[in-house]
Amino acid sequence: MGSDISDRPCGPSLLRLVSGILVLACFAPHAGSAEPPPRLLVPAVADLAGAEAAWSRAARIELSDFWKQKSHLSEPTEVLLFNTGRALRVRFLAEDSDIRADPARPRDGDTYHDDCVEIFFARPEASVAEGIGLEISAAGVVSDMRVWRRDKLDHGWDSRAALVDGHPDATVPFTIHRVPSLRPFGGKDAVGAGWMLEIEFPWSYLCRELGLPDPGDGPPARLRANFARWDYGAAGRMFTIWSDSGLPLPSPHVPGRYGWLMLSKE
Repeated sequence: MGSDISDRPCGPSLLRLVSGILVLACFAPHAGSAEPPPRLLVPAVADLAGAEAAWSRAARIELSDFWKQKSHLSEPTEVLLFNTGRALRVRFLAEDSDIRADPARPRDGDTYHDDCVEIFFARPEASVAEGIGLEISAAGVVSDMRVWRRDKLDHGWDSRAALVDGHPDATVPFTIHRVPSLRPFGGKDAVGAGWMLEIEFPWSYLCRELGLPDPGDGPPARLRANFARWDYGAAGRMFTIWSDSGLPLPSPHVPGRYGWLMLSKE
């Protein structure tokens, strides 16, 4: 007769199975715990070389705190986006009373240990499994990567992003400024002192890197994306993000949980 399962010894095979299940549970999104990824209509605005008139018409999102264990209250972050017809322009407004970033950190170093923002893109597919993205610290240091999941990153991918100062011909140019008030730059919730990043992603570049057809003179109809920020200070650290990854420890390295950018051509 076969013995009851409660009488059987827990051999190595069973222990390996249980360990594997626990590991997967740590990295898999919690089913039913996250809302559907958000959608954002990104308007087409004439390219006015960064004039405030253009930013006043941009789409706007505010990053949210999805941590289960909060270390301190997050300082607000807003992200503004618009389509110039030739490129996607993004502006981060990061309220920050204690900016901490190491200018000596190497490229592809641990920028997430500094005050930094993160931008990720993926193909416009419902079950997309691969994305590309970059972290940029408040000191202008870049870490770029191809991502599949939280524990599988490839820093061999080069975003070709660089500060305009010193790299005027960068494929993906960006600027960083520390300001006494974010309100004059479009801040509605993020209005205090802090730092601001502006970056431009040419559509031809994004489509090529994501393996999409050349869009010609305009953007693709839609794109998957996520935006996040690490904020460090004397009270601790806080991570905020646009689209919830559904993980106990939020992460932007889950392409299937990226939000949707719906890109207007008019």
